[in-house]
Amino acid sequence: MGIQFHEFSFKELLKIIDKWRWQEIKYGYDKKFLSREDIIYYAVLILDLSIEKFEIVLELSIASPEDDIDSLLSKLVNSDKSEDMDYIRKKWLFVIMCYLYYNKEKIKNIYETIEDIYSDFDYPEEIKGLIRYMPCDDYSNMSFNERWVNYIKTQEKIYK
Repeated sequence: MGIQFHEFSFKELLKIIDKWRWQEIKYGYDKKFLSREDIIYYAVLILDLSIEKFEIVLELSIASPEDDIDSLLSKLVNSDKSEDMDYIRKKWLFVIMCYLYYNKEKIKNIYETIEDIYSDFDYPEEIKGLIRYMPCDDYSNMSFNERWVNYIKTQEKIYK
């Protein structure tokens, strides 16, 4: 992947979307969006006696550096209802694009960063209007920022 997703703060992403299914967490971990520490942090954050698979989440929340969190994460994923991978990918795309929008002043070259994401996520149609080298027929009368806000407003209806 061209962009360094590990530079993103999962705590900041949780301000955008605070509820994640274990399959989505595992996807983020597999794609290196999330670190081992992020997964443990999330387990601690959601730990409550009323949650499903409390014992496994508890074990994950107190995992030591030598514990195998992959097997615990797999148990949690297998206990969840299976989700469509396209939905999961688009949810991650949305949360990353929101994060970038809210932090665009801190990013050296936002256009290149978005183009990297476009490539890394296999050229999603949803953000095509934000790519400099792509035709912009549907949004020709909108500024780049307006197109970005339009994408976020459209997608947040699905993922929030």
